[in-house]
Amino acid sequence: MPEDLALANFARFQSLIDNFNRKLKLNDIVKRIWDKDFTVWKTDPDEISNRLGWLYSPESMTKHIPEISRFVEGLESENISDVLLMGMGGSSLSPEFFGSVIVKEKPRFNFHVIDSTHPGVVKKYSEILNPSETLYITSTKSGGTVETISLLKYFYNFVRNSVGQKYVGNHFVAITDPGSGLEKIAGENNFRKIFLNDPEIGGRFSALSYFGLLPAGLCGWDISLLLERAGRMSEKCRRDEDNPGILLGSLIGCLALGGLNRLSILLPGQFGLFGAWIEQLIAESTGKEGKGVLPIICGPDWIEPEYTDNRYFVFLKMEGDDTHDEAIKTTIEAGIPSIQIDLGDVYDFGGQFFLWGFATAIAGYILKINPFDQPNVESAKVAAREIVDAFRAYGRPTEPESMKVERDINIYKPFSENSLESVFESFFEEPKKKKDSYISIQAYLDPVQPVRRLLDEFKMKMENKLLLPVTVGFGPRYLHSTGQLHKGDSGSGYFIQLMQNYMPELLIPNEIGQGDGSIAFGTLIKAQCIGDRNALLQAKRNVLSIVFDADKIEGLERLISAI
Repeated sequence: MPEDLALANFARFQSLIDNFNRKLKLNDIVKRIWDKDFTVWKTDPDEISNRLGWLYSPESMTKHIPEISRFVEGLESENISDVLLMGMGGSSLSPEFFGSVIVKEKPRFNFHVIDSTHPGVVKKYSEILNPSETLYITSTKSGGTVETISLLKYFYNFVRNSVGQKYVGNHFVAITDPGSGLEKIAGENNFRKIFLNDPEIGGRFSALSYFGLLPAGLCGWDISLLLERAGRMSEKCRRDEDNPGILLGSLIGCLALGGLNRLSILLPGQFGLFGAWIEQLIAESTGKEGKGVLPIICGPDWIEPEYTDNRYFVFLKMEGDDTHDEAIKTTIEAGIPSIQIDLGDVYDFGGQFFLWGFATAIAGYILKINPFDQPNVESAKVAAREIVDAFRAYGRPTEPESMKVERDINIYKPFSENSLESVFESFFEEPKKKKDSYISIQAYLDPVQPVRRLLDEFKMKMENKLLLPVTVGFGPRYLHSTGQLHKGDSGSGYFIQLMQNYMPELLIPNEIGQGDGSIAFGTLIKAQCIGDRNALLQAKRNVLSIVFDADKIEGLERLISAI
């Protein structure tokens, strides 16, 4: 057994796992993956053959270390104090993790990530950052992600108004694929630097490419050491025996086939944002064709809830950290299937990025799905675009009919109950009867700390009442993460959308460098919320949409009291 993983309570699945491991060897799956053989997963190469470049990132990116180092060193000699990265999904989650871990006593830059179109978030970063002392990174593989490009348009104008047209380009950097729309924009507007990534690396597998490594370098990480640890893991994942990628991947895939498809992940508190990266990787890769593994990220104050059905645990444990030892022991002694992954220091996360990517590829083979595409993500984008187009045509977004259930709280029909308590009672009636149900809170709110705290309380109260897993995602960010699972799995999710009517009015320029446009960030985020609601309903999912007319804090407190 690989020295990196320790297993407990998997005996009842051992026969299934052994059968698939024999099949993996018989069909030479490991070698075929490394040979980029698309037939491992499907007979059609589309979105497979051009998505396997990540396998060689630990070695291919080594030659780019000097380029990244020179860029960081050059920036350190200038009057730059802050870095703001604009991205979504795979372009933002690994940078957010790198920025959250202190690897230097005094990092040279304050690193920030914006992956929200909520006007409150946009307004915050336009107020707290000095444009003349800030570098703005626009990060998108496709070069056309609506959230990222909208943020670019806004902040480019914002910085230009502060430093002038002559100097504005020097404050912007692009990370994108060759030939993308962003590459063209960056070239035409004299961006300081354009980093062109390997186009055969998909977004959620891009942590060990420019998308993750440039931010890591700016956050003080030793890129060389990070890639070295990733390289060690990639070598282990080439083995036919004692291959940690096969072990983890076969567990994820076989357990899902065996009815255990709730993957709970517990990390030391300071590394919690690695869980958000795993959440996207697993949810977006496996949630399709009526299948799916639901990742459940356990918070730093986690205690084992009463329900254990359909779930197993992965504990990432840092050497010398005993924070969760008692909880881990209790979970194992309760007979709950558990995996413990031991890490020596923070640079072992380089290996973890590779391990989880390879394991996901193996799980995709076992589940007979393509782990590299995201077929249902586009449906929400299309629906949102239709709503934005309607706004441009008629001056207002097309909203579903709503009704007031309490002062300052509305719900979208077809619910007809006249109180929050009765609305929740009606909505929860069906999932309580289904063993494989889960609740997903989709919050299109400003993710400030009081909101996060109340959402955690809302989540915990529902879990204890329903004895079902409850997840929380901020919109529109989750659309690029768990949104694929929500619409592509077996249909066991029940969705509670939260949004607000009154937000700061910040207009999005129609084009970079031009004046204000006709669409505001508040309109865009509402369109994205309603668009995803429409996409979920089209996929025959159950959705409860709650709209706050006034203070979101008071609204959340009322929701909690109504559970």
